[in-house]
Amino acid sequence: MLSDQSESNAAIIFKASDTVVDDLKTTLLDVRTKSGYRISAAEILEHLYICYTNEDDYLKKLTEAMKDVLPKMLKEILPSPPSKQGEKQAEKGTDATKFLTQDPEMGEGAVASKDSGNVNEQKDDINKKTVDRKLHAALLSLSAAIFEKLISNDTDLAQLANAIATGDSASSFAGKLKKLLEENSEPTANCLRILKIASRMIISLLNLEGNYPKAELESLMESLSKASKEMFELEAFMMFSSSDQSAMNSVSILGSQVKQAQGLLENKKEQNVATTPTSTNADRWRSLKIILAVFL
Repeated sequence: MLSDQSESNAAIIFKASDTVVDDLKTTLLDVRTKSGYRISAAEILEHLYICYTNEDDYLKKLTEAMKDVLPKMLKEILPSPPSKQGEKQAEKGTDATKFLTQDPEMGEGAVASKDSGNVNEQKDDINKKTVDRKLHAALLSLSAAIFEKLISNDTDLAQLANAIATGDSASSFAGKLKKLLEENSEPTANCLRILKIASRMIISLLNLEGNYPKAELESLMESLSKASKEMFELEAFMMFSSSDQSAMNSVSILGSQVKQAQGLLENKKEQNVATTPTSTNADRWRSLKIILAVFL
């Protein structure tokens, strides 16, 4: 009944305007738009994409839009390694903000940061970081929903990675996810939400058919396990202090998601071993070919 109601609501949204998908897509991708509007657009699109299942023009248009926005959102969310030139500029900028001071608390001639005294700027940075993480969580949640439906094998993943950054591969995609986990491992509610959503995407990644970047996925799982341990106390506190019963659902618990992902990775390893011929079998086949060559 609830799913029927959700689909009915989605149909109402579609019929409200012929341009609703385009309008939401524009709001979603416009970095100049306020974060709150972009978050709302992401949530509405995710609701539509999950709930609407009628095979009609509305769904076709929505699916095409989701194919287009997925690499663009991930390009914004996933960290990219800084260039060497960028690192040098950052170091130069850091040095430029330091100066000699005679602050009695720091001692004569001590080196201090010019920004350290500006409390308002620090607060602005903290607020901006919080807003960004809320936005990234919304974008990542929509991305995970699209990824689960549209990316089904290693070829799809390779095409997505290349669309995010030309020349990138499935290995680099896993590496970027790992970096995302590491950058959002602080024990805060927003980081916890991002980690849970990232876990969903990792589970989808491990469910893909075809070849997979073994070393990168193992490294990714190590980072996920580490982040889960760091979030354990926070998540436990949030679970027991929440009035939302769904918070106790094992599916939504980060630790349970990590266990599921670990199980999938182990299955992939076993499948890989089963399909890889042993050296003994290879030697036997080589010997057999030699024997056949002699007699034929």
